Amino acid sequence: MRSLVDFRARLTGGGVRPNLFRVFMKFPVLSNPGYADDLIPFLVESSSLPLDKIGEIEVPYMGRKTYYPGDRTFDPWSINVICDENFAIRDAFERWMSGINSHLGNLRDPLAAVPTGYETDPVIQQLSKIDGPPIKQYKMVGAFPTDLAAVEVDYGVNDTIAKFQVTLRYQWWEATGLATGATTDGTGIPSLG
Repeated sequence: MRSLVDFRARLTGGGVRPNLFRVFMKFPVLSNPGYADDLIPFLVESSSLPLDKIGEIEVPYMGRKTYYPGDRTFDPWSINVICDENFAIRDAFERWMSGINSHLGNLRDPLAAVPTGYETDPVIQQLSKIDGPPIKQYKMVGAFPTDLAAVEVDYGVNDTIAKFQVTLRYQWWEATGLATGATTDGTGIPSLG
């Protein structure tokens, strides 16, 4: 018989809280980030743990369809950032994107001539309600921004702080967790601060 006691016994730690997370990201040199790297863990207001997706191959046979696993794909990853009055994070993203492709000249900065010059490996960590190391971590390998959303301004909006969204494309993600060990070929959760 299933009971509330059985359910509670199986919900480890009382369940994961979506508001207990942090994001780390080192901006590439071409973005001249200043202290934007240090602000990311504080001013990224929301994001998501990455989607895991394998395509499907549909093969019709005599009026029926059968399915086989296809290729793995990785959807873009987004972060929502609280905008400070120094615009430190937004400026770093603008310079980063301009280094990849400038507004006027349609040119790439020499520092971005190769992927290692314009890519970085952001990390999102899921935290426990108990002080300690992260319980799950995802590293997006080879990420770069593809979309820096507008910052909305409006005379009629009061009692709020401006925010903007950044969408990043990455090559793949790697996940590690403490309870079950590595879920990919990761080697453990590094000490990130």
